[in-house]
Amino acid sequence: MQPVFSITLKGADEKNAIVFEEATLAVLEEIVQKGLDTDLIEAAIESLEFELRETDASYEPIGLGYSEMMLSSYLYGGNPFNHIAYKKALAHIKAEYQKGYFERLISEYFLGNTHRSLTVVKPSTLLQEAYEEEKSTYLEKVKADLGEEGLKKIKSTQTWLEEEQLKENEENLLETLPQLTLKDMPTLLEIAKVEKTKVEGCQVLFHEEATKDIIYLHFLWDAKGLNLSERKSLGLLAHIFSYIGTKHYSYDEIENKINKLSGGFHVAVHAYSQYDDHALLPIFKVSCKVLKHRLEEMMQLMTELFNETQFEEKDKLKELIGHIVYELERSFSGAPEYRATERVYAYLCAQGVYEDQVAGIAFYESIKAIYLNFDEQYEPLKVKLLKVMKEIFKRERLKIAVTAASEDKAWICDVLSGWTSTLSNEACIQHEADGLAFYVPNEGIFNGQDGQAIAKGIDMKKCGLSYKGQYEVVANILENTYLWDRIRLKGGAYGCDVMLSKEGYLVICSYCDPHLKTTLKTFDGIGNYLRCIRLSKKVIERTIVSTLGAMIAPCSMEQKSERMCTYFITGMPQEERQKIYDEIRRTTLDDFIEMSKLFDELEKGGVVCVLGGQEKLSTLNSKFQFIDLGI
Repeated sequence: MQPVFSITLKGADEKNAIVFEEATLAVLEEIVQKGLDTDLIEAAIESLEFELRETDASYEPIGLGYSEMMLSSYLYGGNPFNHIAYKKALAHIKAEYQKGYFERLISEYFLGNTHRSLTVVKPSTLLQEAYEEEKSTYLEKVKADLGEEGLKKIKSTQTWLEEEQLKENEENLLETLPQLTLKDMPTLLEIAKVEKTKVEGCQVLFHEEATKDIIYLHFLWDAKGLNLSERKSLGLLAHIFSYIGTKHYSYDEIENKINKLSGGFHVAVHAYSQYDDHALLPIFKVSCKVLKHRLEEMMQLMTELFNETQFEEKDKLKELIGHIVYELERSFSGAPEYRATERVYAYLCAQGVYEDQVAGIAFYESIKAIYLNFDEQYEPLKVKLLKVMKEIFKRERLKIAVTAASEDKAWICDVLSGWTSTLSNEACIQHEADGLAFYVPNEGIFNGQDGQAIAKGIDMKKCGLSYKGQYEVVANILENTYLWDRIRLKGGAYGCDVMLSKEGYLVICSYCDPHLKTTLKTFDGIGNYLRCIRLSKKVIERTIVSTLGAMIAPCSMEQKSERMCTYFITGMPQEERQKIYDEIRRTTLDDFIEMSKLFDELEKGGVVCVLGGQEKLSTLNSKFQFIDLGI
């Protein structure tokens, strides 16, 4: 009902709080006096208009998004359609922004508004110890007051609760819930319309969809043949590409151009696995989405980015690297389950090692060293970045995936043909692969938190198994019964996931987990649980339907485009997805028993990575190596 506008500074010292507030107000005063940059406003308007026009959210159905927007007004007595009717509001902004519209808003609602607070959230390394001591003292007093009979009663209640938590739901109660059956599920998955062609020697995948005049583009640069030093430079390039200036534009001009021309611009390095032989296939991937009438302008910008990116803005480069270090450190504490899982893959396969070197813990260690010694590192770093950029952005290395309307195919290919002719046609350099040996497994990584993220993984080939759809159903059952009951309900962790890769790797990971050895013991009990499990056909069918539902959940256009792009990179046929879908439908109790062998092997020979606090991790056995991230 009362909207709040927040400006947040993260990773700062407490002493800078007042400086931050004063600087913020000073900048706002300057904006009111001098006016906002017109290019910046136009870029922001274009970016917002693209988002509103696309109406495509990858994280939730758009209908749900609309309903939430409507509630923002309706709950407080307003018109429910105010928040989804945007054209009139945008037209007003476009008509007024050059007449001081935003400057007046800043003056009235920020500078002239006395309802403002400065809040400092100050971490303490001693707070947890003080809390534990206070809790211990309190519980000792409670224990003394309870007496022997009171303690017996609590233990009895605890035993009852644990038994209740582990009880299976009664079938007659489950039958009262509305549910789908296999007959309600489609038997065939939709096959997307795709066509492969070539422009100027580059392979192009054209994926036909009704995209509301939006074109989704993926520029896929083959990154094979780089040595270890070059791979780390490539990882850095992916993080800073488009955030640094070029020969003809500064970094802020580049940002404004991207926001004006596109509805999204994303860069990453990923290590894919080829469908036929699972060989490592690293890709430097640049993705964007652009309105049809902006395509030619966007390609001109791409020419500038791929051919003329420079690293002469020293202060900006240092700022970007500092931000990368900060965001990586946040991920180690904010998403440790993701980091632990990725590290386990580095024990199991070359793809995992590669990902770690360009975006994981190994990358963090190298990039932090550069940041701490930036003045000495700047000149050699600039040379390395230019060298790897020159090597990667060659026509020979490029594939392009496009999602757009079929009637635009010929025109889009003509535009791409003209653009690819601007790329370097030099032969690619191939180094011997180095530094891609699997990491030594079993690590405890200190991230300064109390709870743990505990990941354990195995290569299915160790026990003669390979991925199949039936295992997804087993994983579904495990997550929602055995692991939920023991790790979440009984153990107090936030949850536990079972992840299966089509290349044949299994990783199981708990997150925000207060326990360590108990959880590892729970993991080790999965094999026996699956051997002894007794499931009715109805329970298996319900789980099959749930698993199929995840495969046929509605996708945004961007997600559809990403899926076709992945198939294009890996060579995976669309029919493979139908094969997995059919395998899921055929799941029986025998598949649970078969998969118990995999978890038996996980118990005996699985590899482990744990992210958490030093005190708890130090109790791990001597086979573990320890890494202190220093955060």
